[in-house]
Amino acid sequence: MASLNVRKFPNTEEASLFMKGGVTGGKIQPKLYVNTLTLIFNQPAAVTVTFNATGSLQEPLSWPDIVSAIETQTTNAVKVLNLNGYMALVEASPANGIDVDKTGTANTLLGFSTQVDTVGTFYNPYDGVAPRVLSLGGSDVSNAILVLVEE
Repeated sequence: MASLNVRKFPNTEEASLFMKGGVTGGKIQPKLYVNTLTLIFNQPAAVTVTFNATGSLQEPLSWPDIVSAIETQTTNAVKVLNLNGYMALVEASPANGIDVDKTGTANTLLGFSTQVDTVGTFYNPYDGVAPRVLSLGGSDVSNAILVLVEE
């Protein structure tokens, strides 16, 4: 049976990411020691991203290197965003939502759970089937309120 739920977001960018099935990780660091570590996706496709430096394995990877590794190894199916200083992942063509597996060895450093999979839900338009967005509103540009029909 479907139910109505209300969610409030501090801005429209976070509401948009949520509706598209995107997920957020940890605070972006200028450099991270993630060489040979993995980030595993179950959705939009089963892909294991392995981070590798071009030089020594002892060198940290920069934010652009991490973005490039994820986007390249997922064949651009996943886009990496800077959402208010935090890593955000969203499908390039949103349809299902992102699912980051809990077993990735880079999860802790990138701010994703190692206890449960980090899963985003794609919400259909208001005239679609559940889960769907019924309405979007807010009192001003500093927040967004979504009314959702969920199963």
